[in-house]
Amino acid sequence: GVDADEGMLAACRAAGLDVQAGDALEYLRAQGNATAAVVSAFHVAEHLPFDKLRALVGEALRVLAPGGLLVLETPNPENLVVGSSAFYMDPTHERPLPPLLLGFVAEFAGFTRVATLRLHEGLAQERPVALIDVLAGVSPDYAVVAQKPGPASAALDTAFAAKHGVNLNDLAQRWERQLQDWLREVQVSAGMAREGMIGLAMRVEALERERAVQSRLEQPAAEKVIALEEQLHALRASSSWRITAPLRSARDRLDSLRGKGAGHVARALARWLVLEPARALNRLLHRRAPRVRSALARVAHAFGLGPAIRAAARPAPPPPPLDRATMSADAQRALDALRSAAPAALRKDD
Repeated sequence: GVDADEGMLAACRAAGLDVQAGDALEYLRAQGNATAAVVSAFHVAEHLPFDKLRALVGEALRVLAPGGLLVLETPNPENLVVGSSAFYMDPTHERPLPPLLLGFVAEFAGFTRVATLRLHEGLAQERPVALIDVLAGVSPDYAVVAQKPGPASAALDTAFAAKHGVNLNDLAQRWERQLQDWLREVQVSAGMAREGMIGLAMRVEALERERAVQSRLEQPAAEKVIALEEQLHALRASSSWRITAPLRSARDRLDSLRGKGAGHVARALARWLVLEPARALNRLLHRRAPRVRSALARVAHAFGLGPAIRAAARPAPPPPPLDRATMSADAQRALDALRSAAPAALRKDD
């Protein structure tokens, strides 16, 4: 091996390698024709001016035996981070060399076939590609392997046919396909969400229609209830309701007196016929003609009718509760039907 850097030479000698200090191009010029099987230059080409690089490739073709190989490894500017930034961290670098340019230099010099091997990539094929992978995931180095015309070799045919590493076009297309797949998933999800929203809107609309129909059905019933309540209020506030109160009271008393004997019924009926008209007249005069009531009271007192007036003024005692034990089965069924049908406001105490 030949190198101009003493540190690299010391590391090679420590490993037991035969190396010497010198210039690569001058060393090749000193070699005889067809004396080497392989000429390799690792990270040398990017340090040479372009004319000197072409001369190096030409001398390698002369030195190689028929079918021999030239291997030139260099940083890969297809890696956007390498080509725009990392390459210039070494101030002795001349300029980045695109793979097509370095391959063309070998072909132009006379090598019959040239392969580009992209090297040292760390991107796994199975994991998703991120944007930073497109920028920095391309193989950071590559090697141009060129063969001098010579005898055929099946092993070399297989090696030259193989593809190595990750290039920028493939990685960008992989990222774009992944992005398109993601966009399709988003579109499918958006379509499903849209269908779900449409279905929900249709259901809400159906519920609103049902509620409108129910409201139209309930409104007449509510209006009917209000009308019945108004009629009930008007009935209870009417004069006929107040005037017929003694009759309803008499009906209740007769119901309570059933089964207690004809004499008892007759006495109670007599008391009612005497007192109820007087009480009804007293209530009417109290509301409508209080002065007439006062005058009649004075006249009654003058004739010694005070106890009768006081008895008439007292409210009628409430009817006794109904005793179901004394009622027939038909009467009990009728009573239950009346209690369930009559409004609570119209019911009397049992």
